[in-house]
This record gives sequence, C-alpha cells and structure tokens, in this order.
Amino acid sequence: MDVAACKASCLELAGCEAIVVPTKKLGWGESCNRRSQVDLARCSTNAGTWSSDYDTYTLAPLPPLPPSVPHPPAPPPRPIHPPSSASVINARFATDAGVLVHLLDSYIFVDGEVSGLSGQGRFGQLGTISATIILQRQRERFGPKIPVYDINDAGRYGGVVIRQEAVHLRCMYGADIGSWGVQGGCQDRSNGWCDEFVDASRDNPCAGLQHPSSYKCKCCTQFSPGCSTSSMPPWRGEHVGVFLDFYLRYGGHPACCGSGYNEVIIQAGDAWNHALPGPIEAFFYDVARKNEEWGKGASAHARRMRDGFVQKWGLTTADVPLLEFDRTNYEWPFEPAAGE
Repeated sequence: MDVAACKASCLELAGCEAIVVPTKKLGWGESCNRRSQVDLARCSTNAGTWSSDYDTYTLAPLPPLPPSVPHPPAPPPRPIHPPSSASVINARFATDAGVLVHLLDSYIFVDGEVSGLSGQGRFGQLGTISATIILQRQRERFGPKIPVYDINDAGRYGGVVIRQEAVHLRCMYGADIGSWGVQGGCQDRSNGWCDEFVDASRDNPCAGLQHPSSYKCKCCTQFSPGCSTSSMPPWRGEHVGVFLDFYLRYGGHPACCGSGYNEVIIQAGDAWNHALPGPIEAFFYDVARKNEEWGKGASAHARRMRDGFVQKWGLTTADVPLLEFDRTNYEWPFEPAAGE
C-alpha cells in the first residue's frame, strides 16, 4: 500500500492522527500503520536504528461537518372532508348555522372559471372572498325568495357552497357594504367593531344609549337603513352566532343593494389555497336562470366549473355535487342537478 492509500485509510478510522510506513520497500509487502494520540517530539530519530527505516506522517483531521440546516416543517396535510349531498346541505340550511354560499360573478371569475388557484380571476388572487349565510329562518322576515347577492352578473355562473368549518370568517355585516372597496374587507372604520354589543339584549339592544353609541348600536344590531355603507361596523367572525341572532330579528334593510342578504368576509389568498379543495362543498346554479339564452345558461357554466374542479383535485362528481338552487323553496332549496 502506497503512502496516499495509507493516508486515505487513516482518515477512514475514527481517531487516526498519523501513519507510519517504511521509508523504502522492505521486500515483504508494504505495511500501513495507523496511529492515534501521536506526539512527534517523543519519536526516535536515531540513525542506524529500526526507527530510521520508517517515516511518520501526521494528518490534519477532517474539518467538522457543518451543522445541519433543519428543513422547514412540511405543511400540514390538507384536511379530508366527507362527500356532500343536497340532503346534507338542506339539513344544515334548516338549522341556525345556515349555509355559506358565494354567487359567482364576472368581477371575480373571468369567463366563469374556477380552479381554486391564485391567478387572474380566481379566488386565490384575492385577499378576501365575499359570501353570505342563508338560513330557513330568513323566510320570517325576508319574503318569498331566499336573499342572496343578485345584482350585476351574480348568478349567471352559478355559485359554490363553502364549508364554514374549512375557512376563516374574518367578519360579517348585516347588509352588502361593498367590501370590494374596503381594505382587507373588515377595515376598522370610524365606528370600530361591534364587540360591545355581544351581550346586548336581543329584544331592545339599544335601549338607554345616547348618540353616538345609539347610532353605532343601530348599525350593529338593527342594520338600520340610516347606516351608510361607509359607517356600518363589522362583526368579528368568532361572533357569528350573535350576529345571526340580530340579523334574523332585524335584518332586511339593505344599506346598499340587493335583497337584504348579509355579507360575510372570508380569508382568501394562501390560506384559502392551502385549504383546497376542502372549502368548496358543492357547486350550484339558480334554477330560475337554468336556461337563459346567453352562454347556454347558468346550468352549463356551473357544470363546466364543477367538472373542471374535481378533475383538478382528483375528486369525483360524488365528492363535490352539482345542485339546483330554488330560491323560492325554504323547505328544500337544493336538489341534485339532472344527471347527478
């Protein structure tokens, strides 16, 4: 074994600091002696002795390995939700939790397409998503049709049912306040939040209050027509139950437009994208707009969006159903679409 090979052998042995090899070939095979704890000052160098026939080479120890850089933790797995159905959604509609829906429109969905990813005309591009909670109890105050966002192009592309437990509710308003013009959707406006009315009486929440507190109370709990879109304070997402109590009792006075629906602001962007496909429980279309002449109608658009969505996420049409939505039916508003 030559010197280079002997050095390499030493480096492979833990604690090896030096090698001792014959100065010249001795005729009986070349030896490689690996040594540790070597003190060269104590080595013999006397000529004519056996030690003069060997050379000692010290080796610089290998530099320590750099500390390992921890890998960032893997993102948590996407939650798995059971398949939904019209009966599951209708049952929730009949409870005080209600059903969270978003009507698709040309402002958010270019060409009526939805993939769930960030990019032009899709949910993930936005910092927030505007939705509404519909409930059977709205019939008592809101007339013959379930109130939803129904202006401009809303409804032409159908809509989506959103799993409330799969998203973060940032805030709620008792009417459409034009959240597209509000930074973050829940900007703490001059009137602040509605926190102070969480424990207010449901029967007479503003009794004994003086202006300006009485004005804020009416905007938070009674959604008075005198509350402009710029002055209506938001309710925090964690107070959704209290908010709905007041909305179902006093709502129906839209401050902006539409049918008196409430406006719910959902966290979008990366939070929404990472939660996909879970937030989207079902696609639907308004049965009244099923066969509109333009663009083959809402049913064709909604089916195309649903089919693209399940293909994108490796799901089946049974996982994410396509439903018909009848706004006049407070008992059973959702039915499976034809062919489902």
